[in-house]
Amino acid sequence: MYSIAYITTTEPIVPSQPLRRVVSLIASATEIVSALGRNDWLVGRSHECDFPPEVARLPALTAPKFKVEGTSAEIDARVAADRARRPLGLSRRRRRAQGACP
Repeated sequence: MYSIAYITTTEPIVPSQPLRRVVSLIASATEIVSALGRNDWLVGRSHECDFPPEVARLPALTAPKFKVEGTSAEIDARVAADRARRPLGLSRRRRRAQGACP
């Protein structure tokens, strides 16, 4: 599959090689892409992707929603508290309408 770029003339330009760009949002997927020797395809990563060390140069495109430092039990307690405050399946607009969020 080839990527097509357009210039102001609206004439398509087909690159001689396919353009490959990967944004990896799962740490294990980042490692797999790297293990396949395709670090050059990576253009973005999640905040959790830290291996191989070369991926640190990529922009982190996600951020944690709560403090992730601490023991597993402390993190689990924060996740449980967050879920109790924000029931799954309800949009922010619906929760606001129900008075459940600011």
